[in-house]
Amino acid sequence: MRQITLIMLLTMSVALLSAALMWNDAVPIRQGVNIEWFRTGIDTPDGGAIYVWSDTKLGERDLWAQKVDASGNMVWGDPVLIDGKPDRQEDPVITRTSDNNYIIAWIDFSQDLDGDVFAQKINTNGELLWPAGGKPVCVGNGLQLGINMEADPNGGAFIVWGDGRNPSNDLYAQRLSASGEPLWALNGIPVANGPGDETQNTMLPDGQGGIMLGYTHDYVNSKSLYAKRFDGNGNMTWAAPLDLAVADGDQFGVRMAALSGGDFVFTWTDQRFADPDIYAQKVNLAGEFLWPNPFIVYGDQDTLLGTPTPQKNPRIQATSDNAVVIVWEDFRLSDQAADLFAQKISANGTKLWAAEGIELATAEFSQIGQRMDSDNNGGVYIVWDDLRNGNTPNDDVYAQHLNSAGEAMWTPGGKAICTQPNEQNGGLIKVSGDKVFINWMDIRNGSVGLYYQVLDASGTELLE
Repeated sequence: MRQITLIMLLTMSVALLSAALMWNDAVPIRQGVNIEWFRTGIDTPDGGAIYVWSDTKLGERDLWAQKVDASGNMVWGDPVLIDGKPDRQEDPVITRTSDNNYIIAWIDFSQDLDGDVFAQKINTNGELLWPAGGKPVCVGNGLQLGINMEADPNGGAFIVWGDGRNPSNDLYAQRLSASGEPLWALNGIPVANGPGDETQNTMLPDGQGGIMLGYTHDYVNSKSLYAKRFDGNGNMTWAAPLDLAVADGDQFGVRMAALSGGDFVFTWTDQRFADPDIYAQKVNLAGEFLWPNPFIVYGDQDTLLGTPTPQKNPRIQATSDNAVVIVWEDFRLSDQAADLFAQKISANGTKLWAAEGIELATAEFSQIGQRMDSDNNGGVYIVWDDLRNGNTPNDDVYAQHLNSAGEAMWTPGGKAICTQPNEQNGGLIKVSGDKVFINWMDIRNGSVGLYYQVLDASGTELLE
């Protein structure tokens, strides 16, 4: 009897210890001896999140998805196989459709070594709504990569991708119906295919049944930025592309956010001077500039400010009070390491925080790879990759909540989300109701895993 009791006590102790370890600081969505790539995710209206990734657990690289909740539960039980065709499926994106389902698009190598674009639609229970293997979006010649996707008003989606079917790199697009049928020309229409290369695009619905598109045009060793608008039938609505920055030097890395009334704010890295700065511009549906041109978010080219330093890689997020927050990598404090600075700009182009931006994260080594989501109260939540704990390969995940006034609501300089051994990076942040979901790539156990944490507005971890 004593031996049985001892065994029971030991079993209970191990179970309690295992539970304590599992809930230490995050929940693994997927962790094993195989390797996971190319994570994407989206919040769900019922207080959860859906994550999609490419995984070799079955030998080849397949596409999987899982829905999680704020209590650390895998809602669908086992992950759902989105596509398991031969060879590789990777680089997924996801959007919530107007009929409350989800479309996932990815690059598929099952038929073409250069890659094709496929898509699948699922419901909130993880059930596939289109045939197994997905619907072909583009199976044309040449390389297809770099997908962007947004929902259309009718249960379908707009998809834009980089396309190599021509001698140069171009941008093509397709609109899928709610049942996955192509509404534009088979294999997509060219949305940017001039001389040179069209690369790195940003795209949002225009609120009128079409899309607004921004992209980088690389021609004769010079990078410029353009915007176009297309209606729901794939017709460009302006007479010519809009040049977002008529200036010497390179402009690149364009991002976009939508304001009310059909206006859009673009931001980018601008190198019209020797060191790059952060610029922005507001554009309406007619393709007109609404802010002074040029509009400098931050630039230290004025000699009164000392030696110019680089600012680059801006990200932008619309806020609930019809403004935008822009966060960028800044080298003003060190020419060897990037810090993060932020600025909020009203719809009329007024800088609402300190004129030179506010310090978001200025710890030792670099803070990079920022992502944002609105807090639905005039502020933003931000996550980034942080090297303050020993530099590469000691990458960690940090986050912050900036309120409408630009005040840090969590730990000054950034709240540590995950500082486990080895690398944690590629943080993604999504807000679902009053919960903040953060997930990331994690190598704490030697192979790549996907982990997530949930916080409330005060920054309290709910999965600890």
